[in-house]
Amino acid sequence: MAEAGGSAVGGDNGTLIVSGLLADQVGALAFEHGVQLNELTVVRASLEAAFMELTADSVEYRAGVERAQGQPADPGQPPQELAGHGRPGDDGRS
Repeated sequence: MAEAGGSAVGGDNGTLIVSGLLADQVGALAFEHGVQLNELTVVRASLEAAFMELTADSVEYRAGVERAQGQPADPGQPPQELAGHGRPGDDGRS
């Protein structure tokens, strides 16, 4: 398999999971080597599964905000850069 650009690992119930090759390439390789295949099944990931795998290490939202010195912000107070913003006379407290 590796010589043809693919890789294979053993699966459950005597299956072989091949990656990196098309089904017809797997069938041709098996035939060339005298291996009888009873079934070839093409399995494709859904678009959602592919997206989740590709973005698994990405972080878009983080819990909490850190202050300039690396100290976690008080969840009851607005971040320092937002304090004092708003309507005139509004000190940011309710």
